[in-house]
Amino acid sequence: MDASANQPWWAAALIAAIVALAGVVVFLFRRSDKRDRHHEAATKEHVEEQAAKDIKLEALRAEYEAKFAELAEKYAEELATERDASRDREDMIRREFAEMMEAVEAEASKTFEALHALLTKIYERFIGPRRGY
Repeated sequence: MDASANQPWWAAALIAAIVALAGVVVFLFRRSDKRDRHHEAATKEHVEEQAAKDIKLEALRAEYEAKFAELAEKYAEELATERDASRDREDMIRREFAEMMEAVEAEASKTFEALHALLTKIYERFIGPRRGY
């Protein structure tokens, strides 16, 4: 008999199980290592993409703020110009109204003087001259 024949069958099964378990451990370790490398690469790529997006977003924000500041300044200038024009127009309208009221007052004064003269003549003709008191 051989020396290998004296070995029990379970020793061979145990060695086969240990080898199979070692193979599974090696397989899982390599798979995990491969997945970790892939995840690190994907994370690095994501970080680079996010940095590029942040740079683009910052550029867009700067462009927007520049346009907004320019438009706000332009609007303020237009508003000031319109306000000044409105004040000038209002002053002109007030002057024209004052001139019209002066003309109306002068015309009314002439009309009332003529009416007073007419009523005085009528009074003197029908009632007699006024007496001084």
